[in-house]
Amino acid sequence: MADSEFRSYQYISQNLKDLGWDIRNPKRGGSVYTQGEFRYHDEILTKSLARLTPENIIVLEYEGQSIYWVVEAKRTYNQLSLALSEAKDYADKINEYSGGGDFESCT
Repeated sequence: MADSEFRSYQYISQNLKDLGWDIRNPKRGGSVYTQGEFRYHDEILTKSLARLTPENIIVLEYEGQSIYWVVEAKRTYNQLSLALSEAKDYADKINEYSGGGDFESCT
């Protein structure tokens, strides 16, 4: 069976939980949108990403503003640079639409 990004979802979710994040949808009291859950719930993400769908978006509220962290997964470790590039592209689109700051990478 071929590797799939889908196999990484449980790993990502568990690590977010282990780090103390509430992985429920932000509209249900959590902090993490998975796949396209943000559509029609978050105007900034819906308009800036359109049909694009990162694996997860972590939403932090800070001084009355939403701050977004993008999590992108790939099938294999050797695609890490591609995942980082795509996450940066998503973040740039969000920042461009929202007037947010520059993309900051943390791996």
